[in-house]
Amino acid sequence: DGQHQQARFTPLKTGAPVGDPVTAQPDNLSYFASDQSGSQQIWRRGGSGEKPEQMTADDFNNVSPHLSADGKVLLFLSYSKDLNGIPEHKDVTLRMMSLADKSTKVLAEFVGGQGSLGTQPWSPDCRRVVFISYQAME
Repeated sequence: DGQHQQARFTPLKTGAPVGDPVTAQPDNLSYFASDQSGSQQIWRRGGSGEKPEQMTADDFNNVSPHLSADGKVLLFLSYSKDLNGIPEHKDVTLRMMSLADKSTKVLAEFVGGQGSLGTQPWSPDCRRVVFISYQAME
């Protein structure tokens, strides 16, 4: 009939693991989230088993690190320290960190949580990222 039907948005959830360490090549650094400082923060460790270096130390829980293909930028989720574990259907902030100077930038704020970044959120050219929001569009 030529008319468009608008379907209700259904949030996409994946069973993709979140929180696994990511490794940068060729320097073999692993980036991971840990609560060893009292809250979830991003850390990195060299492949030779060196002492871990804390990458984030702020007023958020920071989880799900994903390294860009060029190894220059780290993408991660941040959420309130009041929440335990990786939240689902909560307010989260998508942030990125320049590994050159550890400066952090907010990319987006949305309702999300575990699975919002999937297994590979970076485009091959490292210019775009994809994420999953659990917000319903109305």
